[in-house]
Amino acid sequence: MRADNVFLDNVVGAASIQRPGTHVLIKTDDLLSGKHGKTGHFVRFYDDSDTLLDEVASFIERALRARGRGIVIATGAHADALRRRLDELAGAEGRAVPSSWDIVWLDAETTLGRVMVDGWPNRGRFDDEIGRVVAEARAGGAPVHAFGDMMALLCARGRYDAALHLERLWNELARKLDFSLFCAYPWGLFPTADVAHVFRQVCAEHDHACADAAVPLPPGELVDINLVRFEQKVHALQAEAARRRQAERDLRRREREFADFVENAAVGLRQIGADGTILWANKAELQMLGYRWEEYVGHHVARFHADAPVVDDILARLVAGETVLDEPARLLCKDGSIRHVAIRSNACFEDGRLRYTRCFTRDATDQVEIARVNARHAQLVAALERAARAEEAFLAMLGRSLQAPRTDRRLRRLARLVESRLRQRPRGGLQYRFSQFEGRVVDNLRQQFIAFSVEAEVLKFGQFTTKAGRQSPYFFNAGLFHDGATLGKLAGFYAQTLLDSGLEFDMLFGPAYKGITLASATAVALAAKGRNTSFAYNRKEAKDHGEGGTIVGAKLAGRVVIIDDVISAGTSVRESVAMIRAAGAEPAAVLIALDRMERGGKDGVLSPLSAVQEVSQAYGIPVISIASLTDLFGYLEADPALAQHKDAVAAYRQQYGVA
Repeated sequence: MRADNVFLDNVVGAASIQRPGTHVLIKTDDLLSGKHGKTGHFVRFYDDSDTLLDEVASFIERALRARGRGIVIATGAHADALRRRLDELAGAEGRAVPSSWDIVWLDAETTLGRVMVDGWPNRGRFDDEIGRVVAEARAGGAPVHAFGDMMALLCARGRYDAALHLERLWNELARKLDFSLFCAYPWGLFPTADVAHVFRQVCAEHDHACADAAVPLPPGELVDINLVRFEQKVHALQAEAARRRQAERDLRRREREFADFVENAAVGLRQIGADGTILWANKAELQMLGYRWEEYVGHHVARFHADAPVVDDILARLVAGETVLDEPARLLCKDGSIRHVAIRSNACFEDGRLRYTRCFTRDATDQVEIARVNARHAQLVAALERAARAEEAFLAMLGRSLQAPRTDRRLRRLARLVESRLRQRPRGGLQYRFSQFEGRVVDNLRQQFIAFSVEAEVLKFGQFTTKAGRQSPYFFNAGLFHDGATLGKLAGFYAQTLLDSGLEFDMLFGPAYKGITLASATAVALAAKGRNTSFAYNRKEAKDHGEGGTIVGAKLAGRVVIIDDVISAGTSVRESVAMIRAAGAEPAAVLIALDRMERGGKDGVLSPLSAVQEVSQAYGIPVISIASLTDLFGYLEADPALAQHKDAVAAYRQQYGVA
C-alpha cells in the first residue's frame, strides 16, 4: 500500500442526501489501524488499479489477521488480482492461503443482476443476496471486511442515481450489522462538471473518502473533478519521485555493504570469465596464495592450479551448467608451495551463454595434512599388528625347532659366537643385523640405521642443493618413510635410541606436522618394548570447538622428549619448548633421526656451532640423534659400493662440519 495515500473525513457522517460539511484529512495508517473506529463505510477514488488493489488486499487481510472473514464483490480482473495478492501476503508470513470460508468471493456483474429489479436496486433482493452473506459472516462475532465494485459498474453505465441508491442500501445494512465496507470508483467516472454533484453525493454517503493526496472540498461549492485529478497526479508524481530518490539511496548503500561483504569475507572468492580468465578476487583469496592483484587478476585460472586435469574438469562441468561442491584441488602459491583447497562454484548464464562463474575457495591444507597423518598412523598400527602375528609364528616355530635333534649343540655354538662379538665390542646395547641388500653384517644400531635409510632410498648420494643454497653430496629425506613397514622400523630406531640413552622422561611430544607421526609411532614402538609412554602433538591453528586449544593427546606434564626428523633452523624446537613450558612441563631432550653436524651461516661467515649444538646450548637440553654425519662417513668407508662418495662427503665435512 502506498504510504502517501490519505483519506477525507466527512465529520457530518453518512447521509441519504448531500449535506454541506467540513472535510478533514486522516492518514491511511490511522484508518487501517482502527484509530477512527473499527468499522465504517469507505470510498476510494483512483486512477491506478494496482495501488487500489494493494490497499484492498491490506484491508481484507486485516480482518483475517483478527480471525475474521472477508467478502469480495468484484469484477473478474479485480478478483484475480486480489487472490494473488492475498496468497502472497499469507505466504510471506508463513500462513496458509485464505480458504473459501475465510473469504466469500462474489462476481460483481452476477450479484448486481440479482439485486436489480426493472433497472433499480431492490431492497428485498439486496437483503437476500448480500444481507444474508454479511449476516452469516458475522454469525461468530468476528470482524467482517467487505469490498464492492457494483456501484462503479452502475456509474460506468451512466446510472449514477442507481449507484447512490445502492450505497444507501449498504448504509441501511450497516446500521443493522457491524461490518466495514470499502467501495471504489475510478476518477474517470466523473469526467465533466455535469457530474460533479454526484461526486459530492458519493462522498456524503461514506464515512471517509480516500484519494492519493489531501484535497480540500469546501462545502456548498461545485468541484472541478479534472483539477482534483490533476492535483492527485502531481502529488502522486512527487511522492513517486521521493520514493525513487530514497530507493536509489538505499540501493547505493546496499551496493556498498555488498562490496564490503565480498571484499572482506573470511573465505576466498573469485570471479572467472567464460574463457577462464580471473576477472576479480577478494583479499582472502589473494592473501591465501600470496599474490598481488595484478599478479592474479587478468590471468588464466589454470596457471594457478597444480593439476591441469582437475581445473579442466571443473571448467567443463561449469560450462555444462553443473554446480561444483567442495571439489578438492591444489593451488600454486607465489612462494612455490602447494595450498590444498575445496572449491564451490556455479555459473551465470545469459541467453544460454556463459558469462562468468562464481568461485568460493576454502583452505583445506590442515584437514588434508591431518587426514594424511591419520592414514599413516593407521598403516603403522596395521604393520605392527602384522609384526606381532609374525613374532608369534616365529616363536611357535622356534618352540618346535628346540625339540629337534642337535638343537642343544647349535644353541651352544650361537652363544659362543655372541660372547666373542661382545668381547670385541664392549659397548652396551649393541644389536646385530644382516643386510639382505648388501650381503654384510651390520653390528651397530647407528650403522643399522644408515643401512636402513640407504635401502629405503631415504639417504641418497650425488649432488643436491640444500635450503641454504649449499651443494651437498648427500640428501636425507625423512618424508620417504611413507609406508607402514618403513615407518614401523623407523619408530623402532627412535625407541631403542631413546632407551639406550638412559634419559629419564615421562612423555613424548611431536611438533606438527612430521613430528605428529614420529611421536605417535615411537610411542607404539616403546610400548612394544615394554615402556608404555603417553604422547601429544600440536595443531598449527587453535581449535575453537570440541576440546579446543592447540595441543592434542595427553596433557603436557613432567619431562617431555621432543621428537623430530632433523634440526635445521631450530624453529620447531623453539616453538615446542615454549608450548611445553607454558603448560608447566619441562623439555627433557630433543630426539632426531640424523645430525648433519653442519654449521650454519653463509660462506665466509660460518657459525662456530651446528644447529644441533645451538639448540642444546640455547635451551640447556641434550639433542639425541639416531645417527650423525660421523656414522654416515663410517658407513661409506666400510662399503666398497659407496666408496666413490667418500671423498665428496669428507670435503663437505671439512668445509662446513663441526668437530
